[in-house]
Amino acid sequence: MRRMLTAPVAVLFAGAFLGAAWWPASALTTSSVRLRLLSQSAWNQVGRPLQISFEATNTSTVPLDDLSVELIVEAPATSRSLYELSLAEDFATLIATPFPQRGALAPEQTRSFRIEQSVNELSTRGDSGLFPLKVELRSRDVAVGTLRTPMVFLIEPPKVPLNLVWTWVLSEPIQYGADGTFRPGTLESDIAPTGRLTAMANALSGLASRQVDVVVSSVLVDQLQRMAQGYRILDPNGTLRIVPKGSDGAADAAALLETLRAVAGHQRTELVATPLEDPSLPALFRAGLAPEVPALVERGRATVADALARPPTQGVVRPFRSELDPATLPLLAEAGTRAVLLDPGFVPAQKFESPPVFRLVAGKASVTAVLPNPEVASLALAHAEDPVLAAQVTLGELAAIWLELPGTSARGAAVLFGEDGGPPAPFFTPFAQLVRSSPWLHPITATGFVSIIPSADRGPVPPHTYRSFGLSYLDQLLASSASLTRFRETVGGSGALEERLRQNLLAAQSSTMLSDASLGLSFIDAVQEEIRRTYDRVRIATSVVTLPSQRGLLPLSLTNDSGQELKVVLRFVSDRRL
Repeated sequence: MRRMLTAPVAVLFAGAFLGAAWWPASALTTSSVRLRLLSQSAWNQVGRPLQISFEATNTSTVPLDDLSVELIVEAPATSRSLYELSLAEDFATLIATPFPQRGALAPEQTRSFRIEQSVNELSTRGDSGLFPLKVELRSRDVAVGTLRTPMVFLIEPPKVPLNLVWTWVLSEPIQYGADGTFRPGTLESDIAPTGRLTAMANALSGLASRQVDVVVSSVLVDQLQRMAQGYRILDPNGTLRIVPKGSDGAADAAALLETLRAVAGHQRTELVATPLEDPSLPALFRAGLAPEVPALVERGRATVADALARPPTQGVVRPFRSELDPATLPLLAEAGTRAVLLDPGFVPAQKFESPPVFRLVAGKASVTAVLPNPEVASLALAHAEDPVLAAQVTLGELAAIWLELPGTSARGAAVLFGEDGGPPAPFFTPFAQLVRSSPWLHPITATGFVSIIPSADRGPVPPHTYRSFGLSYLDQLLASSASLTRFRETVGGSGALEERLRQNLLAAQSSTMLSDASLGLSFIDAVQEEIRRTYDRVRIATSVVTLPSQRGLLPLSLTNDSGQELKVVLRFVSDRRL
């Protein structure tokens, strides 16, 4: 039965009869039951009914019976501001349909409900729209739980879909020391079957038919390769744990690498690699290490290509954590960068006016920036406690952008899932499935996006504050670098050893060390200790030499136990008594 509503009607019983449970009216509130969305159709039209399933948990202390689900379709949100308002407030009711439910809901009990409703009559409005939905769980016609979600209704197939560039950043900070032992951190949990990184990779694996940008950290793939071979890790209580190859975290690392290889192998995937060791570009510049940036970019690409069996694209860069300033933008431009993938809000803008493409300028250099929509990002995080609802609400914001000018070409929106925080793991698969199923969205790579979406404006790189290396830390880093340079000139044929020491110093330059200097110092100290240990294994075996006259040969014996071929200089220091 369907009915039009002007106001909800509640029927309260003053007593009990036939043995039914009784509770005062004040015991029932709209927050007595917690509702979580389980699934919802991505869009609807004539002949394509609305399908919603959700679970309800009774958080009150009383049982709830005489249950029904009320589906309320409200007047369409005609702008992004009205759409966001509809997620918290009621609009005019267009359709209200009750769905009686069997059984009861005991305290602390969780039940699932599913409803299906034709929305054919919305076609009489003659246009596509974004309709707010309110789903109420009722007990004895009193609303005890409410769920608000958007519905996209299409009157006809979209002629001009909205271009969408969506960037997925898979990253993890360095979590092992110079001796290769992993430290307590987030890596094991993030690559577990229910972890954030695995959820992202699994969601991406289902997008073979959709274009997408996938940024893979060189640090992440290096750590996955180390873990896949078996590893040692210190637990938070200080216990050293050995994880053999093929078990637990090692198996998780191998599985994630395999999934990432499959994702990278998709023809429509635009693979982007981070510079080696994920450095902060502004921190490197202030440390006087800017000349290393081009080499780090190339080595990062080589690391990811070797791990995933596909060379990353050139010309598209994701600055780690979106850290970019006027001094480092020219470095990227000189390296051939055409587009940078940045965080929402990198360029300040009024609400609902953030351009998806912006031309950043620093001196004579300029690079096109892809700027995600800030409102999309904030809505996803605001509903993080209900990941499926968060995905639906995020899709609704993209629909609101499209419906503002649905027949206009060369329009676009950007979404980016960055290195830190972001939506919870269960968000990614529902969101990927919704985008894949939405004909009014046209996923496209960043390279294609910047070629067809006009830059709305251009301007200087906005001022942002980033961390720098401490002076003491930087002094030790530069001193070790100088020692390694002298070591390279001294030791011949030490390519493998030198590369390992060089890798330690590059790890010490990682952005991870900006917040964990002690970890960085372990890599710096390891370089100094290895160099010192090599030098200490070269000794003069001769102890005493007696000269019969003022002229003669000194029979000296040198011992080299370092395993390396060294160039040495012997300096004779005469005793001042001679």
